[in-house]
Amino acid sequence: MNIDAFHKMRDYQEREKDERQSKYQSGVEAFEAKATTLYNLLKEKEQMETTVEDELSGGMVNLYAVQHYQQAIQRVEEEVKRLQPEVQDARQRMYKLEQQRDEAYIEVKKYEKIIDRKTQELSEWMRFEEAKDMDAISIQQFSNKVTR
Repeated sequence: MNIDAFHKMRDYQEREKDERQSKYQSGVEAFEAKATTLYNLLKEKEQMETTVEDELSGGMVNLYAVQHYQQAIQRVEEEVKRLQPEVQDARQRMYKLEQQRDEAYIEVKKYEKIIDRKTQELSEWMRFEEAKDMDAISIQQFSNKVTR
């Protein structure tokens, strides 16, 4: 394979890496959105529980308000239970996309190393050929001087 073929393969791998980086970034954003929603629900539940505790410890208990908060807490808990597997799935997808992105990055690096090595080999070969040509020219000049 000539060096141009390795450049083409590296360019292809580079595009693949960029695409996987973009997908990974989308996965991170999806995970963060779901995790933030879950966090906000848990925070809301905690605030409602604190409010209920405050009402109960305040002495005068408004039973209707406590019932209302308990129902709201129950709805939030159900939403949390529904959302937790979605967050876990988004996390797993994000990890998988990260791994694919890392693999693509490694492939690009492999081709860059191959290109560097091939470029170095070509440079050494050219120096060798140039030295060989210079030797041939020197021998020819010496032969021309001797025969004169």
